[in-house]
Amino acid sequence: MLTLKIAVRNIFRNSRRSFTTLSTIAVGAAAVLVFGAYITYIQYGVQTNAVQRTGHLQVFRNGYFAFGTAAPGAWGIDNYKVVLGLIAEDPALKRLAATSRWPVLKPARSRRPSRRSLAPVDDGPSYGEA
Repeated sequence: MLTLKIAVRNIFRNSRRSFTTLSTIAVGAAAVLVFGAYITYIQYGVQTNAVQRTGHLQVFRNGYFAFGTAAPGAWGIDNYKVVLGLIAEDPALKRLAATSRWPVLKPARSRRPSRRSLAPVDDGPSYGEA
């Protein structure tokens, strides 16, 4: 209790130094908040631009977000061809695919057969091209 009493007395005894220290802390905190907001805004802009330009559909195996983020390669989707077929047959996704840059997706050929991904297929003109 005595230490707290001495600390409060020193704050008011050296008021100019206390005000300068408090002002410096406030300016530093404001700078950190502004910089953090700027970084968040830039990341949001990059993500929005990517989605607007290429479309956005992500398919994850059940439990991926709870357990698979540390080792995504171990959480590949079994029978992914069945999943691709279900996606291709979904009427809502067919309607949305008309606005996508890549309307048709198929398994990508890879040097490593364990890696599974999707790649665009160009089967001629797409959405509105004649």
